[in-house]
Amino acid sequence: MDTTLELIQKVKPLDYKKVLIETASKRYYSDLSEFESVQCFPESLEWNDVSIDSDGVDLIWGCRFEVHVTQVIDCAYKVEDLPQVS
Repeated sequence: MDTTLELIQKVKPLDYKKVLIETASKRYYSDLSEFESVQCFPESLEWNDVSIDSDGVDLIWGCRFEVHVTQVIDCAYKVEDLPQVS
């Protein structure tokens, strides 16, 4: 199946291990705790130090932990459609 990769336009850290991202059409609330066993997973004080990479496909923390947009979407516990601007 051919699908278009969604690009991250906004990110907001929520509670520890949770983030909110927005793409062009959706808002995803994701719990990334399944990646906690990765050695460079952010500590609680590092959680807010997150940014979007220049291509819009990864979230990157200051501690060098990265997750791809598809991983963030797969971990979503809530998805909202965003209003489309005409």
